[in-house]
Amino acid sequence: MNIDKEKYERLAERAIEFGKRMQGARYGSGWREGTWPALSPLYARITQHDKPGWYQERECICSGLINVLRYEIAELPAVGREQDDLWPGGTGAFGRVLAWADGTRQYDHVESTPRGWLVFAPYTGSDLPKQGHVGIALGNSRLLEARVPKLSDNRIEEDASDTMVAFGGKPFSRIIPPWVCLRK
Repeated sequence: MNIDKEKYERLAERAIEFGKRMQGARYGSGWREGTWPALSPLYARITQHDKPGWYQERECICSGLINVLRYEIAELPAVGREQDDLWPGGTGAFGRVLAWADGTRQYDHVESTPRGWLVFAPYTGSDLPKQGHVGIALGNSRLLEARVPKLSDNRIEEDASDTMVAFGGKPFSRIIPPWVCLRK
């Protein structure tokens, strides 16, 4: 299959621009097992387009940010919805649906992840640090991410990964290119 990688890199740039305008959104309390909110903070069932400011005024978790960007930029549902994942939209779905797809790679702490690619830490449990993490690489070792206390672009990849480990979670393990995350 021939993939127009430049097309997806342009979509990733649009996603980054949209996401940067969402900065300041408070980090949500996450989800509770058995509940999947239609909107905030998981954004598992978005049905209409909104401006970044609308999302900025609501809570958002890391996977919710990516679900918003997939919907707003590429009109894609939350990760896992089309695959009938039992828990669509969360980091567990990212692991089951995207993290090991063709074109993804192992995370490498040595160099900055390419701009527009997702960095992914797996879901290992329902405690906050074990819920995994996902963010968008800005190509300068920084991430655009929904995190405690709010959505920002001021944390370094390695710091985010090390923080996950320090609180009992797993480090970043995979990186996901835009042509995997934003492809219909």
